[in-house]
Amino acid sequence: MLKSGLVHSGRFGIAILGPEPACPDIEPAPIEVLKTHQGRRASFVIMAFVTMGVAYARGGKEAPAREDIPATLIEARNAADDAARGLFYQQIQGAIPKEPKDVRALYDELHRIESEHPDENRAKRLIKLSKPVSDALARSTDASSHQVIADILVLEEEAISAGDWGPWGATSKQEALQAELRMGRLQALTRAAGAGKNERALPALRKMRRKGGVTGKLAETAIGEIGKSEDLDAFIAGIKNDPTSRVSLSGFWAAAVDRIMHEIEAPTLSREQKRRLIGCLPNFVSYREMPRYQALLSHRDADVVKVAARIVGNSVTGDDVQVIRDMLASGNHHVKGSAMVALQRVWNIRMLPDVLKVLRDNPDSGNRSVAAHILGGHNVQEAKTALQEAAQKDPVPSVRESAATVLRFLERK
Repeated sequence: MLKSGLVHSGRFGIAILGPEPACPDIEPAPIEVLKTHQGRRASFVIMAFVTMGVAYARGGKEAPAREDIPATLIEARNAADDAARGLFYQQIQGAIPKEPKDVRALYDELHRIESEHPDENRAKRLIKLSKPVSDALARSTDASSHQVIADILVLEEEAISAGDWGPWGATSKQEALQAELRMGRLQALTRAAGAGKNERALPALRKMRRKGGVTGKLAETAIGEIGKSEDLDAFIAGIKNDPTSRVSLSGFWAAAVDRIMHEIEAPTLSREQKRRLIGCLPNFVSYREMPRYQALLSHRDADVVKVAARIVGNSVTGDDVQVIRDMLASGNHHVKGSAMVALQRVWNIRMLPDVLKVLRDNPDSGNRSVAAHILGGHNVQEAKTALQEAAQKDPVPSVRESAATVLRFLERK
């Protein structure tokens, strides 16, 4: 399975590849290398305290997640102050709820936090305390949790219908805080429903979507991730008719691709409607599906090519030498640029002649600079001669500087 959110960092730069936003704006593929941000690891003040006869200390890494979520929440409730309480919460942030009682305990804890009525000075602290609990709730994706998540979403939808929900119309800072906490709770529930492909939650999610607003958008994202075919028609209509629609079609994958490619052929659609549909082409979720998007790299619609190039470029591996070669040889600068971005992330020594050709012959100085940085980022010692030539003879000063910098780095290795 291919993973989204791939990040490659090297001596000369960082390429951040995904995860792509739902319905991303169609932009030319980036070809420049971002400068590496040399950050410093934050140091933590060691906090130690003794609660219920057990000593806890926190340094440069998180405390391990607790197996018993309800018991940890009880300990948090009995903690002496917010600092001690926060450490207990931190222990469950990465926990995976294993039983319905765990899910319910997390949900009830968020309700309890919401009902504390803090003064203004504690408001931000309270929101910070609720985040680890929300994060744990969002991980309730196992099938054993589906029914309880569905039942809870019914309660949330009923609260929305009754008007007892949301930040709209808040008349005080206290009400605004409670609304923010509720939003965090609903975000966690919809994330759990979507990531877990929880079909039992669909009735409540569909009702929430029909009501619109921010909560409707959260529900819409979850429905898209669940990916039932009966919801696809409504999603496609929404994308065509609503310029602000930001729908995820990831759960529908192949059906969504086929439907979008069919829809854009309709002569009645405006160019803007077609662009919105094309922008919602979902990332493929299985490596075996990549040829489907490779075929779109030669599509007659330029917007289709841009999106397909981004998706393929973000998903190739070092074994896809021929795919990358074909993209580099493309006459479309978006396809070529996506291949250059891919080579910042993956490498195969068989690609060396192709990258050297870019360094020497590509008419775009940006691509030539990227080629130099690719060779340095992958520590390609075999490229020294070509880099020396570029450092001395390239007509563009920025390319000469890039090549010289990379060459100095390789010579120190």
